[in-house]
Amino acid sequence: MAELVNRTLSLREAYNINNFGAESGGPGSLESLLRSAHTDDLNHADRKAKVGNLIVQARNFLNETSYHLLHLVAYVPDDKMQVVPLTDTDAELELADPPDETEYLDGEMMLLVQGNDVLMCKCGLSESAMLNFVEQVGEKLGFESEIVRCNLGKRIDIDKMAMIKKEGVHRLSMNALAHSVSVDAAERSTVRRKFAGVIFDEVRDILGVEAEVPEDAENLKVEVSLTFDKRRGTEIDKRQLQVMAETILDDEDGGFAIETLAGRKVRADDILLSKAVMLPAFGKSVRHEDAWERLIEFNQEIRASQNV
Repeated sequence: MAELVNRTLSLREAYNINNFGAESGGPGSLESLLRSAHTDDLNHADRKAKVGNLIVQARNFLNETSYHLLHLVAYVPDDKMQVVPLTDTDAELELADPPDETEYLDGEMMLLVQGNDVLMCKCGLSESAMLNFVEQVGEKLGFESEIVRCNLGKRIDIDKMAMIKKEGVHRLSMNALAHSVSVDAAERSTVRRKFAGVIFDEVRDILGVEAEVPEDAENLKVEVSLTFDKRRGTEIDKRQLQVMAETILDDEDGGFAIETLAGRKVRADDILLSKAVMLPAFGKSVRHEDAWERLIEFNQEIRASQNV
């Protein structure tokens, strides 16, 4: 039986200031752009981009009826890899070229794109490399960079956020530690700005909270707990809740939690739409077909839960 490895699937949303040229002859969505860029009559040169010292290439793709599946691979041209000689224990490590007509894999990503929803399984390839790839293949299709250049926003669980809106916020908490021995002044200042800025500017404005954070502590341990008997200020609409979630939450905000007036707690991992899965190992990565299969399942689960 093949060894299993853990991978995280995540849902993001592609956005472009010009809506991908929906009203000016552009593709109108990321899915449409990728469908146009990946057809059987386009050669490999049309499906690759240079990102720094990397070449990012669309190795596999499928244009399904309601979504586009994409497998991106990256490599450094003429790269070499260290190998360990087995015949002589005193020998130094050596550099080996890849086999003829191949390059060493330097990262990959499997994607399911539906409209502007982007479900991804990252295996060593960064989001910025993927976005560079999108922009370059779009330009090869003849679109202006302003039409195809995009970013990825976080998608949140609207059901969880709707529950928070319905029940009201009782307590908002967030924890972090910045000690003078382990972090320098700049890092402590960053922690202060995050708490003073994110929590006490964004959330205070939305929920009507008044609080302060110490500005000159030598050893800064921040334990923020904001408690409410009821919602204050103006009614919180869905857009405000989304702004609050996107502002506060990032992939490392494990200490963030909201407790509703009904006593239910919602943490960062509950709001951001992601899923951990186990996939059969393929060398140090996974096969794109296995990742695609789980991305399709994840997409179905999301759309069923949100009645999309």
